Amino acid sequence: MNKNSGLQIKQLISLTEEELTVKIDELKKELASLRVIQSTGTAPNKLSRISVVRKGIARILTILSQRNIKSLREKYAGSKFMPLDLRKKLTRAKRRALTPQQAKKMTVKASKKALNFPKRKFAIIA
Repeated sequence: MNKNSGLQIKQLISLTEEELTVKIDELKKELASLRVIQSTGTAPNKLSRISVVRKGIARILTILSQRNIKSLREKYAGSKFMPLDLRKKLTRAKRRALTPQQAKKMTVKASKKALNFPKRKFAIIA
């Protein structure tokens, strides 16, 4: 990670939500001032800092969204329905596949046949 940014992920994770919002506001103000410098054309040596600040903002937003998703998953943990974006990411075929309970079900005729005529067991004498 770049030493100029001063935003280490380990440090950011330990911060509270309020501290992160304060930090993101500071970075946004700094980015705005850097954009002004960019448009006026003064101090071209500071322009490389724009990408560093933008990445710092992205890191903080990522941490905030991860925390939000984690709290929502805990909220919906025991409920019957869960929002689509919190569900497991499966392939389309797996989403449409039968559940194990549905796959195990039998018709009345098939269950009677299985009960009355069990599978034959053969023993080989060697």
